[in-house]
Amino acid sequence: MTLKPSQLFLIDSLGALGSAIMHGIILRHFHQLIGIPQRTLLYLAIVALLFSMYSMLCFILKPKNWQTHLKRIGFANIGFCLVTLIVLAIFKTEVTRLGIAFFMVEILIIFILAIYELRFIKH
Repeated sequence: MTLKPSQLFLIDSLGALGSAIMHGIILRHFHQLIGIPQRTLLYLAIVALLFSMYSMLCFILKPKNWQTHLKRIGFANIGFCLVTLIVLAIFKTEVTRLGIAFFMVEILIIFILAIYELRFIKH
């Protein structure tokens, strides 16, 4: 299946929106089960929401220099993965196994998407 750049922007936007909802609403409600403070989850949610808005703008506006925007998004996604790993390291004594499992799966999904986005630019 070959995707168009606009479809990739949409996928990225919806995925980031999903992360924002998970971090900002669902996980904040169950923060004791994952061991990450509510404020930290809120910060992650805000970043994910900003990423979602940027990707959605790219989807709507369909910029001619889409490669530049997709490259920014790909590297931003990798940065989000690194920040999430740092959060896990900071709260290593508080984070639960469920928290580790959730964030590792999220990191894996985002990282795979980011690599796909960066490789997509070259083709």
